[in-house]
Amino acid sequence: MRIVTWNANAHARITLPTSAQAAFVRTREAISSFKPDIAVFQEIPNPFASNTPTQFWHGPITARGVAVCTQPEFRLTPLFVTPPQSVFPFCVEGPVSFILLAVWSLPPERGPSLQGYVREVMIGVELCRKDLCAGPAVIVGDFNSSGPEDASAKPFTHGALVRMLRDEFNLVSAYHQARNITHNEEPEQTFYLYRQQERSFHIDYCFVPATWTVKAVKVGSFEAWSTRSDHCALVVDVAP
Repeated sequence: MRIVTWNANAHARITLPTSAQAAFVRTREAISSFKPDIAVFQEIPNPFASNTPTQFWHGPITARGVAVCTQPEFRLTPLFVTPPQSVFPFCVEGPVSFILLAVWSLPPERGPSLQGYVREVMIGVELCRKDLCAGPAVIVGDFNSSGPEDASAKPFTHGALVRMLRDEFNLVSAYHQARNITHNEEPEQTFYLYRQQERSFHIDYCFVPATWTVKAVKVGSFEAWSTRSDHCALVVDVAP
């Protein structure tokens, strides 16, 4: 099964349905060569007249939201009416069935900070605890956080989030599992602030059950993706 996540960084002023649809077509074309079974997009305008079992969009404004798209053999059921701000839970049914948490960590009202971004994801995960414990789960998207797997006493660090997902839900980052490295040692970056190569971070992840086999992971290059977005696509192949 192939999972792709990409923050498309669409223009924030898109308001017309035709413009949103055109932006979505460009977004899907950008990852079409990967042929994902499950695709999760962040910062994408609403392209759909209505949600369906294979494509679902949710967001605070027309110009910016999260979209999840699947191949026809997979079916999406949203597990929310009003979701947490930064985590969007779905039940995915198909050749592989699992709980999917699509992540787009948004800053809290008082302003962005690393702890604020982490807090948003941890709150969302906690609210989805019952669903996560019900079966295999995948948590994927733009976490807007990075850092070492330290033993900091602070409750909202990236390391605390990684430990929470590992110790409480048996989930591990597919990228770090495949590369056999720890967090904060990534040789490949997924985000380039203001599309500047020297201001790069690894903040997009796909957490999968530790019992699954991570067959391959690919991160798009700055050269290939910087003309499209400030994020690079993350492509993950797994076998349950």
